[in-house]
Amino acid sequence: PAGQVLQVGIRAGGNRVTAFTTPALGDGARLFVFAIGLLAKTPREQAGFQLMTLDGQGVVRFVRQNPTIYAFHAAPDVRAIDI
Repeated sequence: PAGQVLQVGIRAGGNRVTAFTTPALGDGARLFVFAIGLLAKTPREQAGFQLMTLDGQGVVRFVRQNPTIYAFHAAPDVRAIDI
């Protein structure tokens, strides 16, 4: 739908590797999406895996991977927490 972002998931070997959020598009707009970079590199590296988008106006944008948060709850005497 117009005005909505699109979630793009990337799978390799049958497993989810990463995900991206594209920019929102106007009604009838086109967006071409290209996967570029190396999965073995971290997202912050120059050769890191990312998306390149090209819209109907010829504007090129680079879309970085959605962030991933890891939590390590290591205190044995603390109650369960919600994240």
